[in-house]
Amino acid sequence: MVSFVAGYFVFDKSTEVGALQSKLAQSKLELEQVLNAKPRSLSGRLSRNPSLAIPLGVSKDKESVPSNRTNEEIDLTTDLLERRKKGEYLLEQELPASRKFMEQRQKQIVEETAKRNTREYSQVFSELGLNPEVSAQLQTHVSKIQKASLDVSAAQSQVLWARDAYDKKLRSLLTDEGYSSYRAYEASKPAVREYSVLQEYAQQQNFTVDPAYEQRLANLIEQTQAFTFKSYQGPFDRLPEVGVGKEMVTVQLQQDIADFTERKARIVQVAAEQGLPEEYRKLIDSYFTERINETKRSIQGMDNPSGPPQAVKDWMKKSEERLAAERIIEQRRK
Repeated sequence: MVSFVAGYFVFDKSTEVGALQSKLAQSKLELEQVLNAKPRSLSGRLSRNPSLAIPLGVSKDKESVPSNRTNEEIDLTTDLLERRKKGEYLLEQELPASRKFMEQRQKQIVEETAKRNTREYSQVFSELGLNPEVSAQLQTHVSKIQKASLDVSAAQSQVLWARDAYDKKLRSLLTDEGYSSYRAYEASKPAVREYSVLQEYAQQQNFTVDPAYEQRLANLIEQTQAFTFKSYQGPFDRLPEVGVGKEMVTVQLQQDIADFTERKARIVQVAAEQGLPEEYRKLIDSYFTERINETKRSIQGMDNPSGPPQAVKDWMKKSEERLAAERIIEQRRK
């Protein structure tokens, strides 16, 4: 069972992860220097086409390209750099050379760590009564855990760099007023999404929302931050948290129940204070109660050994609802 909920990644804070992050930052700096440098050929002379900067070691003449670079990689790099010069942002791992560097560096870190720890792990597992073959398998497993941790660290760096660059570009393109307006648009998405699902729930309950109350309900959700859906894919969303295994996912879902319960009480109270009609307050109360019950069923479903667990069914249902809400947001945007 794997759960994806908004929050923060839990990272391996080892020196190896820190070392890779440092190397990634160094790689980014070196890449920026290469991409911003005057375009040169392998011989060091200025390229005939000054509008296209080509990384050192890469030439438009495929015959002069080092043997470890494929024609496909050269074509991809050339295309990416052309797009970059036109203003498109590139992820570090989009460039073949950068991706290869990170993969090679990760492999080096994992191999060096395994070599340092072999004697100690072998002794520990031997004292625990495990034979050499099992010991070797466990040590390989530890190495794969380390590699996965490095992958997560690299992915987080990609997200943070991309978000920071996006924010800086927005600030450079927009006036202060325009920037504030755009941020308000992004900030409104969770409330629009939540209201869209609330509206669908009302229809299922044969409750027709008076158009006069639509905006009022959406504003109420935004004002109280009473959200039951979590988003981490947008440019200003929180980072994702990954939960794996029954125990970890259960803890996350129990926290969701506590959060939804608190938000339910808050929005119902504010709705009463603002004089929202009783039938709408009951609708809100019923909606959040159903969300809480869905989450409880997800926990119970993990104990069901036969067929897809209820947690998976609920997750798929929420995913469909979230996609439908996203489509509504896009339609209103147009």
